[in-house]
Amino acid sequence: MPWRGASYRGEFPSLGWAVSDWITDNLLVPDGPHAGEPLVLTDEQVGIVVRFYRIHPTTGAPHYRRAALVRSKGWGKSPLLGALALAEACGPVRFDHWDDAGEPAGRQVDTPWVQIAAVSVDQTDNTFKAILGMLGATDPDGEPAPIVARYGLDVGITRIGIPHGEVIEPVTSSAGTREGQRVTFAVLDETHLWIPSNHGPELAAVLRRNTAKMGGLTFESTNAWVPGQESVAEKTADAGKARSPGVLFDHRKNPKRVSLTNKRELRRGLTYVYGDSGTGKGGWVDIGRLMADIADPDTTVDDAYRFYLNDETVRSDAWVDPKIWKAQARPVAPEPQEAITAGFVGLAYSGAALIGCRVDSGEIFTVATWETDHEMVSRAEVTAQVDAIMAGYIVRRFYVDPREWGDSFDAWALAYGECVVSFGTHRPLAMGAAVDRFRTAVGAHLLHHDDDPVLTRHVERARRKTTTTGTLITARTDSPADQITAAKAAVLAYEARADVIAEGPDEPPAWGPSSPTEDRTIYQRQPLNI
Repeated sequence: MPWRGASYRGEFPSLGWAVSDWITDNLLVPDGPHAGEPLVLTDEQVGIVVRFYRIHPTTGAPHYRRAALVRSKGWGKSPLLGALALAEACGPVRFDHWDDAGEPAGRQVDTPWVQIAAVSVDQTDNTFKAILGMLGATDPDGEPAPIVARYGLDVGITRIGIPHGEVIEPVTSSAGTREGQRVTFAVLDETHLWIPSNHGPELAAVLRRNTAKMGGLTFESTNAWVPGQESVAEKTADAGKARSPGVLFDHRKNPKRVSLTNKRELRRGLTYVYGDSGTGKGGWVDIGRLMADIADPDTTVDDAYRFYLNDETVRSDAWVDPKIWKAQARPVAPEPQEAITAGFVGLAYSGAALIGCRVDSGEIFTVATWETDHEMVSRAEVTAQVDAIMAGYIVRRFYVDPREWGDSFDAWALAYGECVVSFGTHRPLAMGAAVDRFRTAVGAHLLHHDDDPVLTRHVERARRKTTTTGTLITARTDSPADQITAAKAAVLAYEARADVIAEGPDEPPAWGPSSPTEDRTIYQRQPLNI
């Protein structure tokens, strides 16, 4: 077989060699000019299979419990995972014993149940239709694949019955309806699209729990993701980069960013990321056609890098670069009675945030955040947190967006005086200047923050919205799961600090614990609407 010279041969014990042989002996090429011929994996694909089925050298236990394959559009991710799904249903994918030569021998899974999961029907079709093609079920004039008669499969257009087990089935239901199923292998297809707003992370978590209790495995396929979208692909990438035990993360991309205008460099970059699937190595992808598509005016720079060059990129409308933001995280611990500024933004039924900023250093820290799903945020809890910062620090300025919190703003202004200032985040002139100031500070590595996960999520979600009088930030969607209240509150806190500095060092604090309670001046004033 052509893969016997692959670089992983002999490096570690693996069932992957036997699985690769089994695929060729049982499955057919699903489509294209070689449709109906035995399915022979490329050297690159075999290397992936061999690593995925690596086992412990003594016990034979699987080395990996989950994997993710990040490859360019058209590389062949879905057919490869479809072949693995069929192998998990009928092939020698679990360790059985060591043979006389000291090589591992595999066996079938006991009572296999295989699911092809995605967040839409169209996405499950990518893999499930490839599976049907590998079984010969899509060619009415062709012969069925050897696996069909050999293992007695009941092939249907929506599910495949396994006599000694359950089924191979596509699933797109909500995460809750999948809890507890005895799944032994799950394909998570196109996980760069599995984001909080479509409950993708919840479904991934359920599938992993279900396979864990059965000693099963999961395998993701994905294009390069958009940083900051909180997709399943991005989270898996974080786990892979952290070398989390049991996670195989295979992402093939160029070491350096490839120029889209230098044709020689672009061709070399595409040839590298497409590997054996490129036409130069007998594959099926026409590199010249890809170059033409990239040069098309309708192909954005972001799409060219993500879908063709397999390189995760920040969306062109992203507010800040997530990589720069994360690089500026550090412990932030303001001292009692330290001079700070604060910002508050709240929505009535989907969350609120109270963020602080140290006047001396400009460091951002999170006081409290509230994330709800169509539930009212507790006004009492928010007010308690406001009272706490007023009692614990010298609050020079407290900027509040009063649109949905007008009554609370009035109460705070009455209690704490002139440090409480109305600042509408929907007004492009003032907010636009504040947004640009914050973004410039982040880009110049001048703004540090406490790495609060909620604040980071909200900053990474924020999108730039250009108006005729300034740049605002907006959420990706109207869903409560996409709120960015913490990002806006951080902008207000940082802008309040800028205004305090502009006032000069001799400006006395508007409120703070150094003022005796009996001497506090409490009065009604007309809010300053900025």
